Amino acid sequence: MSTRDGVANLYQYNFATRDETRLTNDGLDDGSPVFSPDGKALAFIRNGQELRIFDMATKQERLLKKAYLGRPPFATSGSVLWSPAKTG
Repeated sequence: MSTRDGVANLYQYNFATRDETRLTNDGLDDGSPVFSPDGKALAFIRNGQELRIFDMATKQERLLKKAYLGRPPFATSGSVLWSPAKTG
């Protein structure tokens, strides 16, 4: 995560190659990123009001829920938890 452009955007850094890839580029702050257990998706909070998922393969994000997420228990880092998908 970096605020070098004035708002917080999410980045991925490859330590082996030293390559940095910007994942989000919105005019609002993105934070509290948490990878899914399989590493295929990244959950994050946008502007304290949206829970979003970023698909690492397609590089697309989608809105899961709009809510006021800017206060506990959502205001601290690591506040997003993944749960197994329900089938059947």
